Amino acid sequence: MVTQESPFKTRHFSTCSVVGNGGILKGSGCGEEIDASEFVFRCNTAPLDNIYWEDVGKRTNFITMNPGMVSYRYARKRKAMKEGRDKFLRDLSVYADSYLFIEAFLYELNAKRAFLAHEVLRESHAKNTVIFPHPDFVRSTHSYWQERGVKAPRASTGLLVVTVATQMCEEVRLYGFWPFHSDRNNTRLTEHYYDNALPSNSHKITDEFKELQRLHNTGVIRLTTHACQ
Repeated sequence: MVTQESPFKTRHFSTCSVVGNGGILKGSGCGEEIDASEFVFRCNTAPLDNIYWEDVGKRTNFITMNPGMVSYRYARKRKAMKEGRDKFLRDLSVYADSYLFIEAFLYELNAKRAFLAHEVLRESHAKNTVIFPHPDFVRSTHSYWQERGVKAPRASTGLLVVTVATQMCEEVRLYGFWPFHSDRNNTRLTEHYYDNALPSNSHKITDEFKELQRLHNTGVIRLTTHACQ
């Protein structure tokens, strides 16, 4: 189903994990710590195969999906999506009955892709609740971070989710947010924990990381940039 107002309007959580997709998660052993939070956010339908569980955990309460992934992974047109529905539902099933957050309203093409995904979920009686964030919220979030020094056309999905989490959670713990290709011990890292695909040029991830460090240093969030005990 799709909700017409925030399902979190009167709900708050003591501890939340926000899981980015950075290569620093590979070999981190952070999975158990991530899953120990009351609520777990994940970004961009990143893979959750069991080979990753030790490092990234396996619980999900809130997952984002980029509308572009609908056409990239499954289908470009409505008719073709019907043929790709089984793969779509199978991929989404690893996140159980989590909330599915899709930015739908900033661009017309995004809206078509997002509504197509929602239609497939509705027709399949999936248990996921779809959240289409209000465009004013998305625009105001982008504007806020631009004013803070993130000089990019728009904030990344990861930064958007961190913003959401700070409004819902007493303690926000971040994992997998690291924009560099080597860790603190100068060990080479892949771009993501699951592949080495290049990031989008529309984001300024290093600017975003500086802001996350500032929030960490002021106690607003806890930014994990090392292996977990």
